[in-house]
Amino acid sequence: MRIATKTTWLLPFLLLSLLIVMAPVCGKDTTAPTVISTEPKDEAKLEAGAKVAEITVAFSEDVVGDSVAISVSGDVTGETTYDSKAKKAAFKPSTPLTTGSYTVTVSGAKDKAGNVMKEMKFSFSIQEAKEEAKPAEKGE
Repeated sequence: MRIATKTTWLLPFLLLSLLIVMAPVCGKDTTAPTVISTEPKDEAKLEAGAKVAEITVAFSEDVVGDSVAISVSGDVTGETTYDSKAKKAAFKPSTPLTTGSYTVTVSGAKDKAGNVMKEMKFSFSIQEAKEEAKPAEKGE
């Protein structure tokens, strides 16, 4: 019995050591964030006269806010902000977008574990206003 009492501390010590060593490996986040929705939607055709004052992107998980990059074709300038509670980034163009086709590129979003998203693109367009036919004048 004397030998058993001297080594009984060994088993709990080994188990605790194993947990300390394995815990970081077992629980490591290796999944990069992804875009789960956009507004406007991909390939949306917005009505004539529509003005887009904000483009939003929702992520699959919380990301580091200043890691998100959103750019819009045509050298559109603006500001990108991030709401961690909603897991959404918003791009506000300096002036609202009007008639034309736009491609939005989202990149760089990184989660707290350091996983970086794959760049993604989506597009939308704002239709031109149709010219209404003028009624014919009398005598023509």
